Amino acid sequence: MATFPEILRSMRLRLFGKQLGVATRLGCTDAAISYWESGSRLPSPKLIGRLVECLEQAGAAPEEISDLLVSYRQSVVARRERELEAGRYSALG
Repeated sequence: MATFPEILRSMRLRLFGKQLGVATRLGCTDAAISYWESGSRLPSPKLIGRLVECLEQAGAAPEEISDLLVSYRQSVVARRERELEAGRYSALG
């Protein structure tokens, strides 16, 4: 399966064109979209919900949305695991 940045970029190009197109609809900046597509940052849970709504309204297929959400969850888990390994979080709370 493709990664979250890859899926997002593919859907964005097909449905909106430029990053500014989707950013305007989400109420964020095109820089935020760029960060998501580069994999350096992830959208917040609130923004991922708005992104899904935006993609649905633009005509994204349910399977595409499902793939995007699965890859998002995998990215979140992988990021948390890296943070734990780096000692950023205590295993005990």
